[in-house]
Amino acid sequence: MISFRYHLVTIVAVFLALGIGVLAGTTVLDQGLVNRLERQTAELTTDLNDLRQIVREQDATLATMEEFSQQVFERLAPGVLVNAEAVVLTHDLVETAAVGRAQAALEGADAQVQAVFTLQSKMALPDEGARTELAEALGAPEQTDPQALQRLALERIAGRLAQGPGQRAVNRTQEDVLTRLLSAGFLTVEGPGGDRTLAGVGGEPLTLTVVVGGGRPEAGAASELLVPLVEDLRAEGFQTAAAEPLLSEAPFVADVREVAGDEPPIVTVDDVDIAMGQLALVLGLQRLLLGEGGNYGVEPGAIPIPPLQPDVP
Repeated sequence: MISFRYHLVTIVAVFLALGIGVLAGTTVLDQGLVNRLERQTAELTTDLNDLRQIVREQDATLATMEEFSQQVFERLAPGVLVNAEAVVLTHDLVETAAVGRAQAALEGADAQVQAVFTLQSKMALPDEGARTELAEALGAPEQTDPQALQRLALERIAGRLAQGPGQRAVNRTQEDVLTRLLSAGFLTVEGPGGDRTLAGVGGEPLTLTVVVGGGRPEAGAASELLVPLVEDLRAEGFQTAAAEPLLSEAPFVADVREVAGDEPPIVTVDDVDIAMGQLALVLGLQRLLLGEGGNYGVEPGAIPIPPLQPDVP
């Protein structure tokens, strides 16, 4: 007796043979199709090689432009911000390279960078524990709305930078709000030489604040804090710039430009990670100290760098 398994194997073998025959017949009978596909593949390969060559040439051109811009920066930037004191503020979702280029631009223009403050992702208040800790750090009621807590934190940061370190606290409730935010993990700080203390940060010598955002797509969440922080710093009377890297995938500078208005003046730079953007930042801040803001970079409505100041005899 022939088993069902035998019948099944036979049927599968027949269909397999039929499929192989059809495939082989198609290949033999439609050689024109094969030739056309081979020709198209060769054309696409040629196009791809041409595009690769164009990319290599553009990369070389950009490298030359960046080298030239760096030489211009080194010629024009020194002394532009001499005697000015600044802080840089950012978020841990923002690319550190862009933050470093902004800081380097300030230092290259002879500004004194007091500190770099980085808001931590914990400031998004992902759970009840974080909300309780932030309320305690700010001395606010625990039932305060999370968004209201975030806004209060940003206002307190801007206010503390304007006020300065003040007197030594005698108890926890009088402790520096920045110290409390640092201790609770909502903020980090790095000063000159890696110093992580707040001694001498803020107060009357401080005139410039630079907020760096944008970059990777996930940095879009950072803008929800950095954009209102820019407004709080301006409200405290700081000469403020907002900056982001050239190919930013997360909106920041565009959002600042949309909400900032012209008063008080503000500087925005959408390419701070290249030498041209670094030059725009320091020259823009120089003009800002004289009461004039501007939008700089490559985006629509911006210009590459500010007009150069004429030499004063």
